[in-house]
Amino acid sequence: MKRYGLLLVGSLLLGSCGTGSTPAAQVELSGVVSEGRGQEAVAGATVEAVGLNLKAVTDNNGRWTLKVPGGRTVDLLMTKANHASALVQDLDVSKTTYLEEVLRPAFDPALTTVPGRMTVDLANGTAVAAGAELKVKIDLDVQDPARNSLMTGIASLEQPGGYSSTMNGSVVRHLFLDARGDNSVTFEAGDFSAYKGEVPVHFVAYDLNGNRTHLIRYVKVEPAAAAAAVVAPTDVKPRAITFADKLTYSPQSLTPRTLQALSSSGLLERAGLSGDLEPLAAPEQATLWVDVRFKYPVTAAAPRAFELWRSADGTNFSKIVTAAPERVLLDEETGSYRIRDTSSQLTAGEKVHYKVVAVSDAGQAESAVNDVTPLGRFTVDLLSPGQAATGVDLRPIFRWAGQGEAANTYYQVMVLDRIQGEGQSIAWLSEELENEHTAVYNFDGSAKQPSLQPYHAYEWELVALTVSEDGKAIAVGSDYFNLLGLFANSGASVQSAEVHEFVTGGR
Repeated sequence: MKRYGLLLVGSLLLGSCGTGSTPAAQVELSGVVSEGRGQEAVAGATVEAVGLNLKAVTDNNGRWTLKVPGGRTVDLLMTKANHASALVQDLDVSKTTYLEEVLRPAFDPALTTVPGRMTVDLANGTAVAAGAELKVKIDLDVQDPARNSLMTGIASLEQPGGYSSTMNGSVVRHLFLDARGDNSVTFEAGDFSAYKGEVPVHFVAYDLNGNRTHLIRYVKVEPAAAAAAVVAPTDVKPRAITFADKLTYSPQSLTPRTLQALSSSGLLERAGLSGDLEPLAAPEQATLWVDVRFKYPVTAAAPRAFELWRSADGTNFSKIVTAAPERVLLDEETGSYRIRDTSSQLTAGEKVHYKVVAVSDAGQAESAVNDVTPLGRFTVDLLSPGQAATGVDLRPIFRWAGQGEAANTYYQVMVLDRIQGEGQSIAWLSEELENEHTAVYNFDGSAKQPSLQPYHAYEWELVALTVSEDGKAIAVGSDYFNLLGLFANSGASVQSAEVHEFVTGGR
């Protein structure tokens, strides 16, 4: 093994508080295993309590349960053929009984699938005073260092964080990317402003083959006073987004203010969703998440924190995110906020209920409940002109089919001039078509030329999204050039959709 040292830099001197354990009855652990945050479930994975001869197997939704002896810590190892492995190390079953873990396909099945082991000098019970920063040293023992090394690591509060900014927009997290250098990450004082009492600190590390190590420590946060009375958040609106692609390692990074002018295409406005979208568990080969928007009176003092609570039945709720108001603020003038849920519990076609709770030292106040049912994966198939078609009419009829369409589906046809602009020159971007599957070239009169040039090479593709009947859920099937404006980077691809090249004939 090879050891990599890391430092989380700050100004807090660490104190150690012993946490004794007492014998207890069996404890039921449960969780979900997926291929990434907001990605598809991993079925048939083995979850083993190492050294206890106790195992469980994940179901088709990646869910599992396992009873272990209480009053102790356990190592949970998650494995599946052709996958890297995931280790939840030294899990204190008196504090954490539910886990959402990531199990990825191995980069190379011939490389080691044994996760490294991690140590940190952060003791359970360490006090974090108001205005203090947190300093932690991390050591990671990596297996097979001759062919393998640490790839990336994430330190986060309350829940395990991931690499993608898109899928971790509501998580307080810091990255450590190269353990071989003198890396440093700081949990700043403001990172703890939403919390009071015991808070889990998660450390997650991946090696080059995708093996994952997850270690949890618990600190006691002593925040500054927040004595102002709170009122109930209002206008809670959950929006579920499903992408026909995997986005966990995409370069997109969304912030609230980048979404104020979402779309130049007009599709989102027609769907009644403009301004509501950002990239939850997902259908196969897709990414799924829910953004919950709400309002809080601008005349009221901000609470210490907003808590997002979720329920499968509308009655039994669990807290999933705690966020400082400034971290999730959308618009200060209107008092608009947004918290993102990227849990692997989310499943296409299954209704989920949300409420938002405002919390301060004076008490708490909760919103009314609202619900959303995420859509499944939506994809499009280009029919004609077919790939590599020749002799295509100068005013061709474009035909396509949609798989997984919801109540209302919107399309735009894009024709690119391959010769003129190396695939970047748009010869025609049609007006939006609602629930249609054919379009004649230039039916709207918006093309650069009334007909295509003879004996000329072009390519065509679609911008496509489908919307649920209640308007609360959307699925994006195709938007290679980000024309829907969902990401701040205008050159980012939402979905590498099907593209057909064709050559026109003489008339």
